[in-house]
Amino acid sequence: MLGNTTTENRNVSCYTPACHEASAFLRGSLSRQHSSMSPCKEEPGHYWQYYCGGFNHTYWKKVPEHRPGVSFMSNFKDGVDEILRDMLTKPYVEVVRSMAGSDFRIDDSAGKDADNLKLASDYYRSCLEADDGEQAFIDLMNEVHRAFADMEAMEKTWETSNTYRPVMDTSKPFNDTGFGMLHDAQRNLLPYGIFLFAKLTVQPSLLNPNKTAMAMAPHLPYLAAAGQEAWPYKNGTLWPAYASILKTFLAHAHAPHLPRLQNIAKLPNQMIKLERELLEMGYDRRTLRLLKVSDDEKKRSLFVDEMTPRDLGNATRWPQLAMLPMAMPMPPNTTATVEVQHKDYFRVLHEVLKRHSMETIRSWALWQTFLQTRDLWDMPWTRSWTLFSHETFGLYANETREERCLARVQRHLGHILDSFYIRREHSKESHELAQGMATSVRLALLHMSITAHMGYWGDQSLRDTARWKLEEMKVAVGFPQTPNLLKSGSVAQHHSGVAIRAVANDTRPWEAGSSAGTTPTLQRPAKWTHLYDYFALERRSGLGSWSRPDNRFVRAAKDEWPIRAHSQEAHYSMPENKVFIPAGLLRMPLFHPSLPNWHQYGGVGKAMAEAMLQGIDVFGQQYHGNGSIRGRTWKREVWKNYEGKRQAALSSSWYLSPRGLRCFFCRDFKEQFMKRQTFVFEEAMNHLHAVDAAQHAWESQWAMGRAGSDTRLPGTGELSPHRLFWMSVTAPLCHTADGPEVSLRWWKVEEALVFSPQYACSHSCADPYWKPVFRVYGADWPFLVPDTVAQVG
Repeated sequence: MLGNTTTENRNVSCYTPACHEASAFLRGSLSRQHSSMSPCKEEPGHYWQYYCGGFNHTYWKKVPEHRPGVSFMSNFKDGVDEILRDMLTKPYVEVVRSMAGSDFRIDDSAGKDADNLKLASDYYRSCLEADDGEQAFIDLMNEVHRAFADMEAMEKTWETSNTYRPVMDTSKPFNDTGFGMLHDAQRNLLPYGIFLFAKLTVQPSLLNPNKTAMAMAPHLPYLAAAGQEAWPYKNGTLWPAYASILKTFLAHAHAPHLPRLQNIAKLPNQMIKLERELLEMGYDRRTLRLLKVSDDEKKRSLFVDEMTPRDLGNATRWPQLAMLPMAMPMPPNTTATVEVQHKDYFRVLHEVLKRHSMETIRSWALWQTFLQTRDLWDMPWTRSWTLFSHETFGLYANETREERCLARVQRHLGHILDSFYIRREHSKESHELAQGMATSVRLALLHMSITAHMGYWGDQSLRDTARWKLEEMKVAVGFPQTPNLLKSGSVAQHHSGVAIRAVANDTRPWEAGSSAGTTPTLQRPAKWTHLYDYFALERRSGLGSWSRPDNRFVRAAKDEWPIRAHSQEAHYSMPENKVFIPAGLLRMPLFHPSLPNWHQYGGVGKAMAEAMLQGIDVFGQQYHGNGSIRGRTWKREVWKNYEGKRQAALSSSWYLSPRGLRCFFCRDFKEQFMKRQTFVFEEAMNHLHAVDAAQHAWESQWAMGRAGSDTRLPGTGELSPHRLFWMSVTAPLCHTADGPEVSLRWWKVEEALVFSPQYACSHSCADPYWKPVFRVYGADWPFLVPDTVAQVG
């Protein structure tokens, strides 16, 4: 039914009456918005294509002009955004009236509740009305220019002359004076959470989780987002277009100082050359996660050194780098040392910068400042960069101002939106159903931890650890690490002291000492603008990059808020050993009291199981909220064994072996599934546990039955439970996360391969190295290609 798999051009889609009947029932079980599809007709009728690409065919007339296409998840997000915009643009009385049928009520002051909504509404409106972006942009660029002021100083040609010359030749290589200027620029940018080459964070120690420490790590977000292999300019074909963008940027970034700028025509190509050299340094962030356990069980990092600022300067041959941590605000009980990640990187970086001119480094600092605040700017020349980068390597979505402003409110005042959203969208019935489902998933995972093969969980002690975590794990419908959303006073306290002053009729100048004046050094114009509100909230709420964990391994750490009421994912809170389920997840068509249980456990059950497994990996270990590992870790021999398997799969010689030829599509599958994924081994094994747990929970619920609920799908005689289960999980597989920092997910690989001949053929591979990975989708998958066909292919 779902597959478009072919064996010798034989189509196996919907070829029995049972399949047609099941498809009709499936279509009817969807919400009214999606009930017009025809699962068993020609393109785009297949159910999986409806979610994984066919959606564009179904809704092609409804694709917004600013988007290349739509998907099920983008439509779902648009529906949630419409609800949030409705609450932000209506008076408080009307918003409360729209929640009249909810079972949830605030239990304190309605006046504070109204003030909370006004705070978010004012911030949203000020963003929509922010039309003075060019002046605000120049103000921010001046934070860099002030540090490099000596580069623009002029002196008389001789004492009695009326002609002047620059004090400094900016075309000369970067020197000690330049490094001092670079340090001053970084210090000026610290309050805004902007970093140039080194990122500072105050976080739980990577060496001792019971302490708080300052950490320093390489920071090249723009390059890291593109990646060395994906960087589109390394072959030179796009250099002219990229250089044109940089030339336009430099003309605006240097606007007040443009007449004194030297050699501007050569700067774009020099900046591109610097980018290439930075990429060639080969910095790989995934290695930061690799820890080893010594014989005495004291954990230490392979790539982290605890150093004093003086030692840091000596080790990196970069004395100015040692002064940077001293400019950071230090919370109480923070260690006096700095945990430096990849100290050798900074020493090599020091040598790279010395090969470039003073003006190249200053312009690079301006460019990085722009890239790290790109969502603030909406000028004609910035749109050209947005379109160029989006079309080149898909890093940025071409969002409208309304979409950007709503995302900004969710980022900084998301708890206020949560407070209203949960009252509007939640109900006691959905609460009870979600609670029961999550409990079933937890019990299924617990059963797996007891009965699964030992290789899944490591030795007996690690199996016992995983079992203990699952036995003690709690499940709740709510929100971790956020205020009590049903107490308006608690919500208000979360941002007490922050005044949103960027309103249309506010022409008062900034006053020193104002509670809203938390941005310390910007040259403020006569009118308070939205830019200052943005940085005030960024600083106040602790969401700036200097205080937020930069972790690509724990999914929740990528969200500005640990979880939102309108989130599409469940969340596992490690300190509490508890799984939280948001209202937004229950709003999806996959979760509704009128849908059959097999559908329920396919979508939401799988999401819950994956959330539970965020804290428990293949070896039963658990991660802190910042991504550092608590307890046991990858041992060196385990990691070496895994890397050997991975390299064997990626080597061309392996594909030419008889074992590799058994599956003629394995190469494409592995290149996408392994080469482009970080730690896919753990991800795949976790996914196996999540799928199995959700399926077991669904099957047990089916066996027990529920009063008044249709637990059986008509016409299932020829469809196995396993196949029906995969019908139900199609939509979650197509989930897409937007944004420049989101790496490729394994479910995006599934979206491209899950019902393709390549994917089916991968199950025919007999290589024992890959059986754990290929078993992610179950050994009884019905679309296996015979060996004879594989060899012919």
